[in-house]
Amino acid sequence: MDDKWIQETAARVKQDIETKKAKDAKAVEKQKLKKELGPGVWNELKDWLKDACRDLNAAVGTEVVQYTLVNENEVSLSGKADGMHRTMIVKFDSATVEYSSRSGDPSRKFEIAINSDGSAGLGERGLPFGRKPADVGKEIMKNALEVVSY
Repeated sequence: MDDKWIQETAARVKQDIETKKAKDAKAVEKQKLKKELGPGVWNELKDWLKDACRDLNAAVGTEVVQYTLVNENEVSLSGKADGMHRTMIVKFDSATVEYSSRSGDPSRKFEIAINSDGSAGLGERGLPFGRKPADVGKEIMKNALEVVSY
């Protein structure tokens, strides 16, 4: 048997195992952090949506959008002005936030993301950072406030 090959292979295997352990531990820690920070991101998004509905209605002078807290993990936004027919459902589940209209389209799903500065945001697959809850809130509001003309 080639002792040199055995020794080199054993060293490589040991290093691969240690690298995998370190990556797995980092992934577990990241998931734990997402679950810890997720409720704060969700609350920030809920508060932003509620405040935006209130302020927009005040600025227009009538109720054009209604905010409803369905439960602690779900809110809905309904356009109320003439030509607005969309209700957006926004849900939080542990480490994800998803929105969709009652008809299912438009819809989008975000994962709680940990940015390089340690802050949490709403991320999409393939992007290295998370968006601010207010940015996602604006997107949701735009969909709820769409006016359809016939």
